[in-house]
Amino acid sequence: MGWRDLYEDFDELSQAEKLALFKAIKNTLFPEPRLKLDKVAEEIRDSRFSAGRNDITVQYLRTV
Repeated sequence: MGWRDLYEDFDELSQAEKLALFKAIKNTLFPEPRLKLDKVAEEIRDSRFSAGRNDITVQYLRTV
């Protein structure tokens, strides 16, 4: 199926469906960049808990 076939079927959609399709295509082609801070926080979280959850208390008790 080519894009022209798809576009012909586009007219059969309701206005709400057209808008939802447009948003889905837009998000696929041009995803919103995540905030740099979100990425940094995720990296810290991933490295911090990569070996499982280790509370500070548990770490302290292991060293005592």
